[in-house]
Amino acid sequence: MTEDRFTPVTPPESGLWSLRTMIPAVWAYRRELLTAAAAGALVTLIINLFLPPYYRATARLLPDLERNRISALSQAAEMAQLVGVGGPAQDPGRLYPAIVTSETVLREAVLTRYRRSDRPDSADLIDLFELDGDTPAENLENASARLRELMSVQFENRTGVVTATLEMRDPQLAADVLNTIVASL
Repeated sequence: MTEDRFTPVTPPESGLWSLRTMIPAVWAYRRELLTAAAAGALVTLIINLFLPPYYRATARLLPDLERNRISALSQAAEMAQLVGVGGPAQDPGRLYPAIVTSETVLREAVLTRYRRSDRPDSADLIDLFELDGDTPAENLENASARLRELMSVQFENRTGVVTATLEMRDPQLAADVLNTIVASL
């Protein structure tokens, strides 16, 4: 016959919990609490052993707002706002996250050939992501979408710095792809 160890803990008369009333309640269930904590740690360890590692490449950019391309882009956004097409005028640096993840910038990164230690020859991201769409355009679109999923781009309002991060299973590939994206800006 098993003994039911459940003992309800009643709140103190004052309505406030104190350490003096909590310790006996926790102590009564110490074996169950330690078993649950050990089981959680074991499950976490097992999951981490089977998941492949991902490596993060990060680039921090300070947008050069004097360049003609950004100036023209911000002027176009201001003109669109004047005629009521766009939203409120933005700091041109805020456009960088959209530029970094744009189809034009990512297309160059997808089609560039990269060397990997586990392959004898270089390959583009379509081959490395092992995409096999019906058309080359579909493969390019799928590779760009996959690259967007692996990337995060943030603009810091206070400093004006744009941080681009890319996570991939191969650390050198992550660095090379991010360097290609930054170079194409």
